[in-house]
Amino acid sequence: MNEILINKMQELIKMDKIVEAIDLLKINKDKFSEFEYEILLGDLYCDSDDFENGILCYEKLIKDYLGYNKYAILLRYSSCLRKMARYGESLSYLDILINDYPHDSVLYFNKGNVYLSMNNYDGAIKEYMNGYNIDPEDADMLNNLGLAFMRKGDRLNALKYLSEGLFMHNDDKQIIENIAILLEDMGEYEESERYFKMIRELNSERF
Repeated sequence: MNEILINKMQELIKMDKIVEAIDLLKINKDKFSEFEYEILLGDLYCDSDDFENGILCYEKLIKDYLGYNKYAILLRYSSCLRKMARYGESLSYLDILINDYPHDSVLYFNKGNVYLSMNNYDGAIKEYMNGYNIDPEDADMLNNLGLAFMRKGDRLNALKYLSEGLFMHNDDKQIIENIAILLEDMGEYEESERYFKMIRELNSERF
């Protein structure tokens, strides 16, 4: 893969210039293999919420390259389907991958995300716990597990997993923000403000 072009596209994405990143990729199509090009294009379309074109890229990959990298293709396809609220289809493709890779925590994380999008908090918690049991130090898993408990109204378990995440990832803004929101919801206003202050300090350090 052309690392220079990839880096340029990543910089454009950081500046929320996804359309420009897509244009850059299309202009330089000949610098990538067809598989690389369709993967990158599908990802960019989905990042820009152009899910229909993203789906077309992934379906082309399923048709022509599924045997080449089934995991990468179906994981992306499932994620795009979730964003389109096609939850049943998204879950079915994740189940195909879980059957092949039963010890991959990323798959359970993504399955939990589908259930969370459906507001099925028990289903989300079950899948996040499956992933947590495989990789108990994953920041995103701990954050989303805490978030699912928050939305279910189980504040104690939400605080347990978010605090566990913060202990291992003390500069994770998403975890800190969710702890702040949870504490505010619990009426712990001074403690909540302490965490909101941490976020402001982390933001100021990046400028």
